[in-house]
Amino acid sequence: MNLLIRIVWLILIGWWLSIVWFLLCLLLCITIIFLPIGAYAMTKTWKVMTLAETPKAIIINIENKISNK
Repeated sequence: MNLLIRIVWLILIGWWLSIVWFLLCLLLCITIIFLPIGAYAMTKTWKVMTLAETPKAIIINIENKISNK
């Protein structure tokens, strides 16, 4: 069941959401301050595309890493 949901996600949402996600990561990488966040988020593009991890969970993980420093 989980595989079926991920396939449907990829076909209906994942392909265009990953493009938007990656473009936002590129915008973050333009600034020196947000470069590490953008680079880290770029590596998570495939997880957003295939629903291996929800975009909200990835953002929460980034926030946790920033607050732990």
